[in-house]
Amino acid sequence: MIRALALALLPTAVMADPVESTFRILSRGEPVVATLLRPDADTPPVALLLHGFTGQRHEATVPSLGQGVFAHTAARLADAGIASLRIDFRGSGDSTAGSTFAQTTPERQIADAAAALTWIGRQSDLDGTSVHVVGWSFGGLVAASLAGRDDRVASVSLWNPVALPRATFEGILGAQIFAAGLATAPDAPVPDAQPSLNGAFFAGVADADPVAAIARFSGPAMIAQGTDDPVIPDGSAEALAAAHPGPQVLWQPPMDHAFDIDEGSETLDALIDRTIATIRRP
Repeated sequence: MIRALALALLPTAVMADPVESTFRILSRGEPVVATLLRPDADTPPVALLLHGFTGQRHEATVPSLGQGVFAHTAARLADAGIASLRIDFRGSGDSTAGSTFAQTTPERQIADAAAALTWIGRQSDLDGTSVHVVGWSFGGLVAASLAGRDDRVASVSLWNPVALPRATFEGILGAQIFAAGLATAPDAPVPDAQPSLNGAFFAGVADADPVAAIARFSGPAMIAQGTDDPVIPDGSAEALAAAHPGPQVLWQPPMDHAFDIDEGSETLDALIDRTIATIRRP
């Protein structure tokens, strides 16, 4: 009894809540706003969360949760002992001090993601050797492209990713607008394009090849495409999976482009579970 009482009186370890901070990093001399959510762990692995076209770092609000898709993802990752950095690409969200959205291109966003990798690598309290890139939609194009050219990427999780850029954006913006964009000078606005975009965006999309990029990445990949997604062309996920030479999971549930968040978070949480498993894969 005395021994049991003594054990009961011993102090127990209390896990602190994750710590969130928002700050700016530089990408080619321009500010990129970033939010870090760090769990109470020594040098945790890090997930870099890349938002979609016209999105922002917290992403669309999940009605049942009252928080954004990526804000919720960050919290789930922290519960699993994984830090996360979510950024606003230049010209998006709060990263408008040096750029407008009209100036965005695939290469500008890839450069922003690479700058985020560099920032992570400089933090002594994060594991810069274990950075896992998660990209939704256009962020998936950026994630796959980054993985194919940057050996700091440990894994990729691609959520309804843009794999066939030209076909995807001809569907989103219209074939006539896309053709007009290709005929427009790089720094000039494209007539009738909504949202406002310069000619450089269309040239960059025409040149982008995330399928070829993922073929140069041998780390783990999780590729998810909803069978009810009206935005991403059929066959996009299969093209990425066929090109990727490393271990992978291909998941194709009956979900829409936003993971059916209007109906709750069940599908999103299943997607996050698969992402966590990819990050933890040996």
